[in-house]
Amino acid sequence: MKKYTLSKLINSLIMFEEALSKYLDEKGYADMARDSRRRLDALRDSSNLIVVEMTLEPIYTVDISEVLNLIRNINDRNRIEEMVRNMYMEISKALENVSLEYAELMKSLF
Repeated sequence: MKKYTLSKLINSLIMFEEALSKYLDEKGYADMARDSRRRLDALRDSSNLIVVEMTLEPIYTVDISEVLNLIRNINDRNRIEEMVRNMYMEISKALENVSLEYAELMKSLF
């Protein structure tokens, strides 16, 4: 588990998707890289679409950098997809009390 602010969490997810799409392209998983870029676009656009509620509560959820490091050691497409999907579901749960709109966005990415 790692502690984030909402803006740090969103920025970490953007960096995750940038690195993930590059990695997937290098591995030859063009369709998965395309999906990663789609999520990246949605995350970038979210700041223009979603009003962020002010919160003083930290958000405790998965360590995004650890997930990326684990993915880099896996060559199984299905396992990579499962890890990314599970990460977004965990983040969605953590966001429900902070920003329901962002929680719904996380769910919609899978």
